[in-house]
Amino acid sequence: MKKRAQQIYREVLTETLWGYAEKKFRGLEELFEKTREENPKRPPVFLRELGHNNVLLSKTAGGALRNQVLNQIPKEKWHKWFSSMMSSQALAQSVFGNLKALGKLTCLWGLIGDDRKPLFIRIRDNFDKFEMEKNIDYLGERRMTSVDVFFGGEYQIAVECKLSEPEVGTCSRPRLLRTDPTYEREYCDGRYAIQGERGKRCALTELGIRYWDNAYIPRFFKADQWSPDEDHSPCPMKKTYQLVRNILAAGLSSAPRHGNGEIVHETGGHVVLLYDARNPEFQKEGEGTSAYNEVKNGLLNKSLLQKCTWQQVIVAMKADPELAWLVEALGEKYGLVPESEAYDGNNSHGPDQISGSRWARSQMGKAISRDCFR
Repeated sequence: MKKRAQQIYREVLTETLWGYAEKKFRGLEELFEKTREENPKRPPVFLRELGHNNVLLSKTAGGALRNQVLNQIPKEKWHKWFSSMMSSQALAQSVFGNLKALGKLTCLWGLIGDDRKPLFIRIRDNFDKFEMEKNIDYLGERRMTSVDVFFGGEYQIAVECKLSEPEVGTCSRPRLLRTDPTYEREYCDGRYAIQGERGKRCALTELGIRYWDNAYIPRFFKADQWSPDEDHSPCPMKKTYQLVRNILAAGLSSAPRHGNGEIVHETGGHVVLLYDARNPEFQKEGEGTSAYNEVKNGLLNKSLLQKCTWQQVIVAMKADPELAWLVEALGEKYGLVPESEAYDGNNSHGPDQISGSRWARSQMGKAISRDCFR
């Protein structure tokens, strides 16, 4: 039933995106890889070189402002599916890119986490050191962690943005194929244990990546659940991989060491998981919620991980009349609406938020039982 719920959610979202594309880009089919008739079950996808059309911009924005929004994420940092209208990266740029360019990040101030503290803005530096696709260079990775939205400063906030994704981001090592030349050394069966030809419990540790070093995971997570010196089955990072990387990105920083190299030190900071409240996998018992809870419950300080919905962000934006165009555009394109009565201050999201919402009822065109979302 859970898979069916996710399927219906994506079908409805795809229908909404196609409706927006056909209205917004009427007569401009050449902008897209395929038409709706050619690929009705997939969302609209712009040609790669025209992916900037996927970012929402005000009709009244001048060239300088448009460039400021678009430059928040340069093309070389576009994700593989940035040109798809279902891209969470394009959604993030449409929201945070515009808020930054318009000087409107302050509208987020009133969004509060379960620790009763602001989710997105804590100190003045968070405004000045805002960055999208922030590279993190102190985890020893071959390909650096890139944080979707990053509020820098002495207190750091990392935001992990999701839309239709079915999980928070899992470890790639269990997905290696036997045909991969590094299979024997890097494949992992999902356990934190010595395997194959390697001498370390984690394939990534074998490559010099520091997640499990004493100054990293053990600094933030409970030893009885996340000990780097004991086997774990399954590995705690198997389904929580991306959230853990974000915890390390927000909670640590690096500075030049006197002489050579660098020193990594702990900073104040936290992570916000930002997601669509309609997505079944981020509701009760979904894979996204399960991963979130596993990380949250494993932290020494649970306030290091918070969550928020796009709908709550839209409620905050709706309070500013100058952002009315963006609130309206998010509703037209994604079906994201500021149904503030459906989202309480404790970030509690139940199954009724899909099957009972005005958005779902008006667009599904089919009866969906409440049991389908449990």
